[in-house]
Amino acid sequence: MGALDSLCMYFERNAWRMDPDLEDVIEAIRLMESDNKIMPFVKGEWKLPIWAPTREDTNPDMMDHVRKLGIPLGNREEIPLVILHRLGSFQHDPILKKRLDTIFSPNHHTFLINTSGSGKTKLLFEGLCLHWGLYFTCAIDSSFLGAGDFVLAINDIESHRNWTGHLPFPSSPHYTTSLQHNIKTVFRLTSEALLARLLVFKMYLTACSKGALCHDHRQRWLESQIFPRTITSRFEAYGLSRRFTSTIAMHRSVISFLTTSKGCCDFTSNDIDLVNEDYGIFLDPKCSRIGLHEPITVIYGAKWLKQQPSLTLVRLAGTFAWNYQTEIHPSHFASSLALSLAWCFGDFCKVSNTCTVFGLTTPLLDGRLVKFVKVAERLETLDVQLSETMPDRLVFVAGAPEEVMSWFKHEHDEPFCLLPSSSSTSVTLVFCLKLSDERTFWVFVYVPSTFTRENPDFAQDIKEIHPNVIFRDQPEVVTLLDQLPNLNADVGPSGILRISGSFRVKSATVDSIPHEEYPAGVLNIGRLDKLTKEISQDMLMRRLSRIFTQEGRIEPFYMALPTAAQGDVSAIAKKRARSTSTDDAASTSRTDRTKVQKSFKDIVAPDSGPMTRKGRKGTRNLRTLRSNRNIRDVVTGRASVVVPRSSLVDSTVPSSPYNLRKQR
Repeated sequence: MGALDSLCMYFERNAWRMDPDLEDVIEAIRLMESDNKIMPFVKGEWKLPIWAPTREDTNPDMMDHVRKLGIPLGNREEIPLVILHRLGSFQHDPILKKRLDTIFSPNHHTFLINTSGSGKTKLLFEGLCLHWGLYFTCAIDSSFLGAGDFVLAINDIESHRNWTGHLPFPSSPHYTTSLQHNIKTVFRLTSEALLARLLVFKMYLTACSKGALCHDHRQRWLESQIFPRTITSRFEAYGLSRRFTSTIAMHRSVISFLTTSKGCCDFTSNDIDLVNEDYGIFLDPKCSRIGLHEPITVIYGAKWLKQQPSLTLVRLAGTFAWNYQTEIHPSHFASSLALSLAWCFGDFCKVSNTCTVFGLTTPLLDGRLVKFVKVAERLETLDVQLSETMPDRLVFVAGAPEEVMSWFKHEHDEPFCLLPSSSSTSVTLVFCLKLSDERTFWVFVYVPSTFTRENPDFAQDIKEIHPNVIFRDQPEVVTLLDQLPNLNADVGPSGILRISGSFRVKSATVDSIPHEEYPAGVLNIGRLDKLTKEISQDMLMRRLSRIFTQEGRIEPFYMALPTAAQGDVSAIAKKRARSTSTDDAASTSRTDRTKVQKSFKDIVAPDSGPMTRKGRKGTRNLRTLRSNRNIRDVVTGRASVVVPRSSLVDSTVPSSPYNLRKQR
């Protein structure tokens, strides 16, 4: 037994040597060492730009004074980093130096506790200019100071498969096992972040040893930790800090295809540059229509997202809790919410698992997602269960008034309807639930344009989706609402349960919504994420693959730019002159279609085919090869999947195996 215990301990301590990703990690470290981006920090050559006021009415003398202060400018141009002003100066002031010596004592641990803005972080920075140390932050604010590795480690804890959020009572037989699993999970995830930082620290010291080690190297090491993205994106877990924009846009594109079978349906003139540089193309001289002809990039993005433990396709908190440098579209959140709700209500489920409702006299029974079909002039319910093939399309985007009417007349197959606001980017997600007693009711989730702000206005969200407000220009829709069979009027006016779609729900209380607006509620983001952990990522990948490979069902879909955006593209239209040599699967031979389907099957097969990691043996299909550093190519999905061959290309142009070609 002793030999067996020793063998088990050996394998436990050396398990990292057998990890299949070890070779990839070693390769990443080699690349970091070879690019020499750390040397400007070591030599003291790296300097931040200086901030200056940008307002034209600023007094010239004041502007000159501010420039002379030398306040650093960070990654956000509008935010001066006052906290870094005269960094390292405390050590030259006897009083401040004594304060630092009290805090940074080798004989005990120190916890700094004080109100926000009292100088805790400044003291830490100044102390790390005097002493060697590691700077970790548990949250990255708008100044983007620090690395995101420890942030992601903390976020990953609750989504880990071995984590138990609420431990059983100590008397439970499962208490000890659950506690040990929790301890091991925390130890493993935080140790990964610590080990990664120590590897970079070793690399830094190695670079310092090539010259004379000096006291200033301590401050330069701190600066490299505060601005890790300046050195290389590989300092960040998953490289996300260098790809905030592309990551959220990639997720948005994948979710849009999963729910609507089409690309993103709302974009602004700010997206034109992205389309101009990436895989989308303009289809007309005025640049008012955009086509996407490389769905393989979206497939690649979905697979990349699938591999990230904190960025699964359906995890709301892990995706929308970040402070992205680009605006997050409310329709993106609403579509993600539809995917999560479709999974939760695929069978009878407690409504409280998805939202917290205030003001109901009796709790709601379990409910499930349904849609309605007309049978002999009667409305019959059909249960909806999310799978790789069903429903065919999940969300219907109703832009025009007649489209709104047709959905509420149950003339569409989609169980969810997205109602854009006419005056803002806000949207309303609408669907129907059937209770276990056969009663039915509507659910309206209002997602405001400011849905990610810290102090949401839950009351205003609820008021916006009162039937007399949201349908003030279409009162005939209210009549259709009342025609739902077995309508449960207890949930609200016209049988509508109104839910605020604001994301920051932790601040919600029973008083957040006025009693006169009851019944109403807020989302239960935490519970939703726990339930959707069980969604098979492989199933979603197969669903996405089916959308791109199905024969003869996807209709050509064109996007029209908003009127305001059309005026911004005339200059681009004159400069842009790309050929449009793109095919669709419907216009090619049966043999070619088979190749298309086989290629996508290879992509979604786990750990095989053209997406096999570089560290493994095997061939890689050059047509699908995408470098991790070029993940920005996946910022796609602004428009259609296919364009009719006859209208774009000469029939004599040979087809690629995917019937898709990047525009040159």
